[in-house]
Amino acid sequence: MSYDLHFLCRKPGESWEDALEAREESDEEPIPVDADVWDRVVPRVREVLGAVAVLENPPVWEIYHESTGIQVSFCEGQWDLSVPYWTHGEDAAGLVDKLRAVAKVIEQEAGLVCYDPQLEQPLSEILHADTTASVAMFNQAAELFNRR
Repeated sequence: MSYDLHFLCRKPGESWEDALEAREESDEEPIPVDADVWDRVVPRVREVLGAVAVLENPPVWEIYHESTGIQVSFCEGQWDLSVPYWTHGEDAAGLVDKLRAVAKVIEQEAGLVCYDPQLEQPLSEILHADTTASVAMFNQAAELFNRR
């Protein structure tokens, strides 16, 4: 289980639900990664997270931060950002801040809009909000794991 963020090319007037569905059902050829975009994303993600592992094995491109588990991936034309539900409480709040900062980098460099399916809102509406709702997701996951 992970907290996931998706990046969409949302058309004017298109609902978030329709944009997500279009992303999943795309019949178009995968978009190759733009090397210039990738080359701008990697150092900016390092500014946020510090040392990261980078995998460039087309068609899969990934950035992985070991201590947090944050993973940025570009695969078959789609950018995604995820982090496992490893943390809770104050630690999760700091993690969510980092996740949002990385998402903002991808939005700016790739020209896409980030959508948080857990909160059912775009990043632009939650970026400056406190992390309470997101942290609650991590706390719920921690409770579920502890019950097992």
